[in-house]
Amino acid sequence: MIRSSRVLYKLFVKSYYRAHASQILVFFTLFGVYFFFTPVLKDSLLSFSEKVYHNLLLTISVVSEPLFAGLFAVFFVIFLIRVNKYIKELLPDPQYTFLFYSINSLKKSRQLLCWVLVSLGISLPFLVFIAFSVVVGIVKGYYLIPLVLLCLAGVGVTINSVLLVNRLNSPRHFDSASFLSSYITGWKKPRFAMFPLYAAEKLPGTFFLSKSLSLLLIFAVYFLFREDMNSYQLNAVCGLLAAVSNAYLLFEENRFNTMFLSFYRNLPVPAYRVFLQICFMWMLLLLPEMIAFAALPAYRAPLFSVALLLFFRAILLTVTQDFKRYFYGVLLLFLVLFIAILFKVFGLLVIVCFAISCKSVYSNR
Repeated sequence: MIRSSRVLYKLFVKSYYRAHASQILVFFTLFGVYFFFTPVLKDSLLSFSEKVYHNLLLTISVVSEPLFAGLFAVFFVIFLIRVNKYIKELLPDPQYTFLFYSINSLKKSRQLLCWVLVSLGISLPFLVFIAFSVVVGIVKGYYLIPLVLLCLAGVGVTINSVLLVNRLNSPRHFDSASFLSSYITGWKKPRFAMFPLYAAEKLPGTFFLSKSLSLLLIFAVYFLFREDMNSYQLNAVCGLLAAVSNAYLLFEENRFNTMFLSFYRNLPVPAYRVFLQICFMWMLLLLPEMIAFAALPAYRAPLFSVALLLFFRAILLTVTQDFKRYFYGVLLLFLVLFIAILFKVFGLLVIVCFAISCKSVYSNR
């Protein structure tokens, strides 16, 4: 079993760090500096205990504030999803074929232990942060959140390892359809449901990250600024954040249309029907945000989100297909629209966005 663990370690842990060395170095170096030590200006005016508190402010926030702990947990789950996807993409490669005849000869419990060690090795930077948070939390008298973080780490690593064991013991699943594909094969799918189903099937990580970021920003902005903005401005800002958070999904939707539905514009479908299909599609994709808007409540925000996404679709995706330029364009439009919201032109923005998107759809037919 030790030899098997070493083989898996060399194949996946080392290769993962080599493939993601720059990202890990930049992210964990920048984040780690402030996680372990946050510098304080004019610390000579503070007592020793106050210095320690401010130097460990980020860590203390993680173990004392549910919002920060939840954000940390979301990043950890996303990290595990990416690790699982990375390993599963490597397994079908011919050079890893021998694993099906070597690792699979072990008992399932030993296979699970080997994959747990691999998951722990890849997740080591996050686990160091979690261990440090637990120590700081216990010293400062916070016990519940550190315990939850420890349980999350254990459960996450175990689930990831179980999924990898199942995948390695089921090589036939590499070429077979997924559960979602096999379940909806016989359905009649309307045009507006095609990309949401494709995103759920092929882009689960992107979809989950977009929705997590969107919901986090919506709740954070609503509860932080509800006393400083009127309801119209707050609704508009929440809708703007939801639209920008889903901007990458919009880019993927355009790529999906180019790859699989390029023939659709030649079909005799009225322009108004195409426009309604696009609206219904984004209403379906924004369903989690709409539920959040209804719970806050922020009833005007969904209308603004749909209008902005249609506006992004009409302007940016007809100008450029390059993601870098598209990203810069989204940031520029975000700043312009945010300033416009501060000047209380919420209603005018919605009308203008819908008008431009309608014109774009009719001109492309």
